Amino acid sequence: MNEFRQDSSQYRRVVVKIGTSNLTRGSAAINRDQIGRYADQIAVLLGADIQAMVVTSGARAAGLERLNTGPDTAATHTKQVLTSIGQARLAGYWDQAFAEHGVLVGQILLTRHEIEDSVSYLNIQDTLGALLERHIVPIINENDVVATSRLKVGDNDSIAAMVAVMMQADLLLILTETDGLYTKDPNRHADAEHLKTVPVVDGRIRAMAGDTSTDQGTGGMTTKLEAAQRAQRAGVDTIIADGARDRIVPRIVLDREELGTLVPGLGNLLQNRQRRILTAVPAGTIQVDMGARNALVNRGTSLLPAGIKGVDGLFRRGETVRLSLLDGQEFARGISRYASAELEVIKGVQSSQIASLLGYDYGAEAIHRNDLILI
Repeated sequence: MNEFRQDSSQYRRVVVKIGTSNLTRGSAAINRDQIGRYADQIAVLLGADIQAMVVTSGARAAGLERLNTGPDTAATHTKQVLTSIGQARLAGYWDQAFAEHGVLVGQILLTRHEIEDSVSYLNIQDTLGALLERHIVPIINENDVVATSRLKVGDNDSIAAMVAVMMQADLLLILTETDGLYTKDPNRHADAEHLKTVPVVDGRIRAMAGDTSTDQGTGGMTTKLEAAQRAQRAGVDTIIADGARDRIVPRIVLDREELGTLVPGLGNLLQNRQRRILTAVPAGTIQVDMGARNALVNRGTSLLPAGIKGVDGLFRRGETVRLSLLDGQEFARGISRYASAELEVIKGVQSSQIASLLGYDYGAEAIHRNDLILI
């Protein structure tokens, strides 16, 4: 794919990543008017029935602002202290901005552990999905307060890409200070050419990125391309664009203006997800009856507890398992939304009974159809 998509219906779920520099606009403090402008733009998407998630930087800047402390004296406070104070303030700004449109927000703070752990991954996925279904905008940031060097993702560009892949978004929109990628640094080279499309992120493209990080942010163009590459491999489009442009979000998502640099997703999103399921080592087996097998194979349904006859092996929620008939014949693999011990309790029952038997539930499906591949 070498050009911008023309069918706006393809973008129904969008992750918008907004950098610190876009929120401060050259000062040391958060520009609340700018947050309001972004909320205005994202509210337009919601009005067009497009689901939107916001990955926002700026917690440290908000902490400095609250303490009335400039960057030159920031060393008197640890980053954890600044972001702890700033996260609450920043979330409040977003909450107030979206409240002007009658829209609720929900705060999500992540570390690498939550993203990489199979159980936490599904919990985050469920929470984000529930927020989106209720037309609540998730406000996402890295949890710098508890993240050690081992647990840190390192920059919100990467978190945005991980969320886009996790939530099977159609578009990752990264807003920054420049209008996408150029062949050279446009601030130093008059002959720098803007790249409208990057078909594949490779060594040659990464060499063009250089270092464009700001004083307040943690990621430059290199991290944005790394995020775009992660999203691209999962089938998600990425557009890197100038966040200062008027109405940049609806102009790209709704009006289909060819702004910024597009890194198109490779392949079909669902196919890429299923490929990962197929290559994972199964942690156990779920045995189902013929009726459930036929529904999965012929009608493309999800696996419900009522169709489960047996559970072999010990596995956690979020791990890949085999699906077989009672004779052991494997016909599918999928990601179990319940642990093996939980399935032993709810096998053969109606989904409406899950909560009463377990005291909680993770949804009606034992395996969702989007998390299942036929063998």
